[in-house]
Amino acid sequence: MGKKTLWILAAILTISGACLITCCNNNDDNLAVSPTDDSSQFVTLTDAVPDAILEIRYFGTYNFVGTRIDGYKEPTALMTRQAAKALKAVSDDVMAQGYRLKIYDAYRPQKGVDHFVRWAADLTATEMKPYFYPDLDKSVLFEQEYIYEKSGHTRGSTVDLTLFDMQTEKSPQKKIPKNNE
Repeated sequence: MGKKTLWILAAILTISGACLITCCNNNDDNLAVSPTDDSSQFVTLTDAVPDAILEIRYFGTYNFVGTRIDGYKEPTALMTRQAAKALKAVSDDVMAQGYRLKIYDAYRPQKGVDHFVRWAADLTATEMKPYFYPDLDKSVLFEQEYIYEKSGHTRGSTVDLTLFDMQTEKSPQKKIPKNNE
């Protein structure tokens, strides 16, 4: 990735609070969007970033929980206009380098966050461990900040994504560490 792309990614993190991997924090200013809030500042991500590939894992069952996540009624991604605009700039830059953005998740309803919390509290629910967290003991998910009761995703400014190489038609298989690693 070029310096320009890294700068744009940093700008997204700074301006929009967006993350490239799940990195939800529970700061007091990390408030959830409630169903009564004005949704006019949200856009369908593929309208703003038409080259993005969607693989909305929480709409289906191939995710770390193993079931469709509460609140996911369609395999689509929503974001705030500001975050989507910043992501479009990143998309344009990586497209010029032969990549596309592959989106796994963006806006997440609080119902989905609550589902993750319930699942994480049930230490016996480990059906997807071999596929998604083979080297991680489920008992540390809260302690190591993989799961939070409040998520930056509920604000609509966080995105889980990877790069898709248009030449090889694959995503990289390299493990991405958490932000604090």
